[in-house]
Amino acid sequence: MEAFLEFFWRTWPKVDSLKANVDPRNIASSSLLKKFGFVETGWGKETHDTHMGLCDSVYFRLDRPKEDLQVDDENDEEVLGFETDETWLGCVVF
Repeated sequence: MEAFLEFFWRTWPKVDSLKANVDPRNIASSSLLKKFGFVETGWGKETHDTHMGLCDSVYFRLDRPKEDLQVDDENDEEVLGFETDETWLGCVVF
């Protein structure tokens, strides 16, 4: 996970957060996300249909580390360079 996060932040410098959607029964995935700094942001009831039937979701978010943010030297403000404050990547599956 550490290698993935380093690669992700380096490859997509304008993305300022990462989200994950986990089946709440998957304790191992939730624990791994929390270990790497993801925070729980909400729950959804019967959000997707799988071979096991309708499953709930627990949502997590990880913000880009502050040391990775660009700084505008002229007025010393953070510059994210992205119109939205979050990005959902469906390719991240746990």
